[in-house]
Amino acid sequence: SSSELELLAFVRPASVCPNEVLRACRESLPPAYAPSRVICIDTFPLNSSGKADVGALLQLAAGTESHRKSEQDGRRGEVDVNPAPLVAMEIEERKKEEEEKKDEENVVEEEEEVEEDDSDEG
Repeated sequence: SSSELELLAFVRPASVCPNEVLRACRESLPPAYAPSRVICIDTFPLNSSGKADVGALLQLAAGTESHRKSEQDGRRGEVDVNPAPLVAMEIEERKKEEEEKKDEENVVEEEEEVEEDDSDEG
């Protein structure tokens, strides 16, 4: 019913398959944390603070739900595309960012150690 709460997942790009994202989430997350619906979009709408505009996302979700219900087969309201690459790309991007951050921190630590060694000799 319309009074039930549902967990939505918004993913990008729009070329991702929502059914594949749902499958991956259901296989890897506890049932309470798996989304009931995946909505694929190219860009996240932003509010004036530069954060995701939740209201706009909810309007988008309402629009895809009404479109989805109007389709006979119940599968066309959401973009039909492929998510495993998206999830892998997001994970790889985060790993790369973390590694770059660690590398930067290591360089700073090494520079500080060199400065300390130079002051010890003086």
